[in-house]
Amino acid sequence: MKLIDQLKSKYSEISYLHSAAALMAWDMRTCIPLKGAEMRAEALGYISTLAFRKSVSEEVGALLGQLNENKVQEELTEDEKAMVRVASKSYKRAKAIPPELHQKYSVLTSNSEKVWEKARKENDFNSLEPYLEEIVELSREMARLYGFEDNPYDALLEGFEEGMTARKLRKIIEPLKSDLIPFIKKIVEEGELADASLLEGRFNRRAQEKLSRKVLKLIGYDFDAGRLDETVHPFTIGIGVNDVRVTTKYTSCEFTPSLFGSIHEGGHAIYEQGLPISLKETPLYGACSLGIHESQSRMMENMVGRSREFLSFFYPQIQKAYPSNFKNVPLDEFYRSVNNVKPSLIRIE
Repeated sequence: MKLIDQLKSKYSEISYLHSAAALMAWDMRTCIPLKGAEMRAEALGYISTLAFRKSVSEEVGALLGQLNENKVQEELTEDEKAMVRVASKSYKRAKAIPPELHQKYSVLTSNSEKVWEKARKENDFNSLEPYLEEIVELSREMARLYGFEDNPYDALLEGFEEGMTARKLRKIIEPLKSDLIPFIKKIVEEGELADASLLEGRFNRRAQEKLSRKVLKLIGYDFDAGRLDETVHPFTIGIGVNDVRVTTKYTSCEFTPSLFGSIHEGGHAIYEQGLPISLKETPLYGACSLGIHESQSRMMENMVGRSREFLSFFYPQIQKAYPSNFKNVPLDEFYRSVNNVKPSLIRIE
């Protein structure tokens, strides 16, 4: 067997474990019995760490060493060269973290999410605080192990946005802050604010789900390669090829969080459903960056979903779902309301 085929075989095993871990994580965040969460966190940590150990094994390291030799590189296709390049960088980065630390962090973050759900509901930060403190402490430890030149956050950013640093981010964010903060203040103080109260009322959960399914189909989400479920905090998760699942959140007093949450997650999912299957079970199968990923969801949610053009088409469906709420509300009023601008501490809304 050729060296590159040996590497592909190793990554097939790793991808199967990642798929199992993703399915466990999806279940934990959607429908696991409350009492089963603690044991699931341990099992998820074990499976995740098993994949991690395989990815930093001596066999994988040796294969990458041979595949990076000039003579071998000459025989590889462009995709295979990219595979070796990406795998080598990931291997070097992951090798810095002891598997025991990886497992500890995985179990901790899984457990903390269930604590957060309860704390959020009861407005009880104190119960979450020790988990948050430990997560921050372990993140600092991992940043130290990864290594950095300027800022410890750079070491963590690399895992989400390759090549990005805190210094580069400031160059992007500071000009935006200097323009947007005064602009929002001016809108709030001097602008003619939309009537957001017309979005409030009583909204049947089943009707919200029907609307979410309709809008997901319209924007191109493939239900034969995914599903829609309910959760506390909306997310999208790729279980594997042709299995990319979305979630949303239903509230009885507003339907817009579920609708626009579904469109947002649908944007994420369409991106993943469109990944080239030819690259499956390789280091290249996945989002090229979290920035690109979020650009797809935000574009679909705000530039498409909140646009006058899309709402001109979809608003009749909303009126049909909630005739007592919107039958006599003109499109222009609804359009202004869903584009209302105000500062908020709730990121997803």
